[in-house]
This record gives sequence, C-alpha cells and structure tokens, in this order.
Amino acid sequence: MSATTLAHVAGGAVAVVLVANLLVLVHELGHLLAARAFGVPVRRFAVGFGPVLLRRAYRRGTEWTLGLLPLSGWIACCGGDEGVGDAAYDRRGPAARALVVAARPAANALAAEGPPAGPCRSGRAPRRSACPWACSSRCWC
Repeated sequence: MSATTLAHVAGGAVAVVLVANLLVLVHELGHLLAARAFGVPVRRFAVGFGPVLLRRAYRRGTEWTLGLLPLSGWIACCGGDEGVGDAAYDRRGPAARALVVAARPAANALAAEGPPAGPCRSGRAPRRSACPWACSSRCWC
C-alpha cells in the first residue's frame, strides 16, 4: 500500500469518526434540550466513553464530558432519589417522558434535513469547486 493510499484511508477514517461524533452530539443535544424544556435537571452530558479527557461544569449544574473513545454519547437526567423533588425525570408524566425520549431521533431528523438539504430547497445547485461531494443534479448526493 502506497503512502498516498494510506493517507487517504486514514483521512477517511478520521472523517467518519468526526461525522459520527457530530451526529452523536446532535442526537444527545435533542434529548438535553427536551429535558430542560420540561424542567428536568440533567446531571451529565457525555460524548465518548472510557476515561474522561475533558470535563466542564456550568451554571445549570450539568457536567459536560468528552471521553477517550468516540462514537458514543449519553445524558443522565436526575431521578427522584437525587433530591431534585418534582423536577425529577421519573416524576414527570408519561407524555413528558415520551417527548424527552423522542426528541433524540427528532434532532437527528432535523439535522439531516437542515444544511445538506438547503440547496435542494433553494433551487440553486452548490458550486462543484466549493462542494466536491455535490451531484451534477440540483441536489446533494
């Protein structure tokens, strides 16, 4: 295998990991935003698993972490046994809990219909020089 081929394979692998992590981030943000919309405290928002590389806590009490191994993510909503009272996830009604859970795939669907579909809706095809992955048709591949 030549050095050029190896570089292309490595670059492709890095691109797959970055895009997958972006999707994980969007997926989990949908869950986080829905939980916050219903007043459910979120203890932890994590992208990646394994040993924590970066950790940051903000005003709302959510700890944001980045794990060593990519391609995973999760959030931890506070439960009734954590002293948050009626704001706990398990004390919300079935409709609120269902909406918090459903927000994750909804965020994925919105991300898929967002920027990539923009040129299709505008009626203008992206320039091939600026967007090499665009089809010759008036939409993205």
